[in-house]
Amino acid sequence: MKSSLTLVCSLLLVSIVSSISAQDLSVTADTSKVDYPSGTANKAIMLIDSFEDGDVDGWLDGGGGCGFGPVFGNAGSGNYSMSVCGGCGHYGGRYYEIGGFQATGVSVMLRPSSVPSFNSYFVVGDSDIAINNGVIFFYAHSDGHWYIVGPDGTNYDCGAYTPYQWHDISFTLDWNWRTINVTINGGLRHVHVPFRSTTSTTLSQVHFYNIDVQCSNIDHIQMSSPPAIPGLFSDDFESGDATSWSDSQPDVPPLMYIYDGRAVAGAIGGRRGADIMCVQAAWTAGLPSGVMTRALISVAADDEIRDMPNNYGVPTDRKIMGASAKIADSWPDLLDGSIDTSLKAAGVTSDDFWYTGSNTSGGVTSTTCSGWTDGNALLDGRRGRTWEVNSNWISVEDATCGLTNTHVMCVAWR
Repeated sequence: MKSSLTLVCSLLLVSIVSSISAQDLSVTADTSKVDYPSGTANKAIMLIDSFEDGDVDGWLDGGGGCGFGPVFGNAGSGNYSMSVCGGCGHYGGRYYEIGGFQATGVSVMLRPSSVPSFNSYFVVGDSDIAINNGVIFFYAHSDGHWYIVGPDGTNYDCGAYTPYQWHDISFTLDWNWRTINVTINGGLRHVHVPFRSTTSTTLSQVHFYNIDVQCSNIDHIQMSSPPAIPGLFSDDFESGDATSWSDSQPDVPPLMYIYDGRAVAGAIGGRRGADIMCVQAAWTAGLPSGVMTRALISVAADDEIRDMPNNYGVPTDRKIMGASAKIADSWPDLLDGSIDTSLKAAGVTSDDFWYTGSNTSGGVTSTTCSGWTDGNALLDGRRGRTWEVNSNWISVEDATCGLTNTHVMCVAWR
């Protein structure tokens, strides 16, 4: 699959390089806590604090009256962590000034307190964080789950936590789309979560606090950003001119791609689970960073394939490609009852069927494996056939939700 996507990668690749000053970023060899797809090591890493010096110097008082200090022998990594005890109120715990840059990776180790309580708030943003609530707003809820919060106050569930145990948490930030992917203990828990702040352009403060009267711990905070991509362009000016230089940025190819998200049983995990599959498949396939991905699947009446432009910003006027051929001229053309090239012939997949939950026009059907949350073999999910170019490509038959050889397809665009 990776080799068949050479065309995809070459057309989509756009270099987005964050500008980071040397005084703000110290480079180390430690990449163990940074969550990036395979093959993208050698990041510029800034270790904010590992607390291994046995103190909490540099952590400022937010004014909430909480106790805090270094703790020996209870660490996520090494020997020391920082403990914050008490109910501090929002931004009333401890915070650290980091200078300000567009980190694309943030990682931290957190040890939450008991359930039920609101604790272990990890909030990262700019100097106006108390007003705009930061870019990353992450915390342990009283219901026993981690949540990350979006710009409208929406809580995105990131799964259960275990009180009094360390959790290794990573956030991958896309400043172009202003979205965050969340990984906890090595598992991708949520993708495409919007930044909480709609105005922040840098990260300059890290906050840690509790709302309820509890003690929680934090350790090994890192930030990272990709360095310049080598080998794309060089000029030593020995020709005596600057003809290769331009004051304009090259256009991004106005294309969209369909690719294979892999085979799965009907219990995909709803929209969230399907989108996670597509992010992981994009990494495996070698798609460049900075593309937006979504699962091409109908989940419910308010989440249909035909509504993806309204729900998720899918472009409607771009040619839609596979790895080796054009599938449709536009989004409306994709859903008009036929396609130019079958998914199989376009190099999207070598398998025969894919789960769609859709009728021929991209509307949801009554057979979606309970919104793709149930793998019960007694339930059905609608699927399409990958070698067809007529309407059967998207809607041909119902199949049991217990199958493990039916794929989920994904779309990617910039």
